[in-house]
Amino acid sequence: MKILIVEDQEVTRLVLTTHFRNWGHQVAEAGDGLEALNFLDQGGEADLIVTDWGLPHLDGLELTRRVRERETGRGRSTYIILLTAHGEIDVQDLAPASGGVDDYLLKPFEGADLRRRLKLAERLIVAERNPHPDRRDWEDLLQERTAELWNAQSEIVRRLFQSLSVRDQETDGHLRRLAFFSARLGGYLGWSGEDCQILAVAAPLHDLGKAGWPAGFWCEPKPLSAEEFKIVQTHTTEGAALLAGSSHPSIQWAERIALRHHENWDGSGYPDGLRGEAIPREARVVAVVDVYDAMMADRAYRPGWPEEQVLDFIKSECGRKFDPDIGRLFLDRIGEIRWDPCFPGQP
Repeated sequence: MKILIVEDQEVTRLVLTTHFRNWGHQVAEAGDGLEALNFLDQGGEADLIVTDWGLPHLDGLELTRRVRERETGRGRSTYIILLTAHGEIDVQDLAPASGGVDDYLLKPFEGADLRRRLKLAERLIVAERNPHPDRRDWEDLLQERTAELWNAQSEIVRRLFQSLSVRDQETDGHLRRLAFFSARLGGYLGWSGEDCQILAVAAPLHDLGKAGWPAGFWCEPKPLSAEEFKIVQTHTTEGAALLAGSSHPSIQWAERIALRHHENWDGSGYPDGLRGEAIPREARVVAVVDVYDAMMADRAYRPGWPEEQVLDFIKSECGRKFDPDIGRLFLDRIGEIRWDPCFPGQP
């Protein structure tokens, strides 16, 4: 495969060139976007372009835009990977701004991560240029893409269950149901499969801010005092602070969920009294599902509620505590949302 590396930092360019040549690819180099365009204008070819975002003269996004303009009507496209540092990217906003970027890689990167992305690029290039791709190739590619997403987030998932499943209020079963039910509700709301998968990873982190509390905090056989409730409210900001600064979409979602899942539709919630659609949609979904599952569980200070009573409560809170559209859809589809053979004993 012919690869063009566009990078103004010599050390990074050397690392990339060495890796790609060791893996059997032809490599050309450019120090900035204008040099890269000049290479292509003079007949240089590239199946893959790996470009830094912050280039002098012509940055990576503008380079990508111009490459895409050149390809119009040619029936053949170049796969483009954007390199960027952690501090300069908001992954959720990258796609609409990228103007044709196919993938991104954060610096500093590991050789193994670079090679995984290279293999994915190779398979996509072959599939795109083969007019009659085998269906199995596409299915394998989809599975590989899905695995990439989950592998990138596996560490945070492990930490999640290690830190929260030991708490009385956050049992392993509750967290797993929260992930499953939230993702299923997102599907009924018309979200994409990828968004539902991200939500399944992010939702169980909603109460991460409680992880540092004393283990017996929830074991008192009485409701919380006003002072204790003020402490409880800090778990939203503390959880968000623990999750802040990540470049992975699932952890960015988790940060917003942790911070906003106690905001109420009518503005009466905390920590900031947001109202309506100012509350992130993922937090509005988790708010409904969390109340549904948590209120049926026994607590030291109260027995669990029957499901019918919980559903009546959710119905009464639509438009006040909960997004009315999400709440009503949840109530309409509860039989499908809660049912799964992986969760025996569910109501």
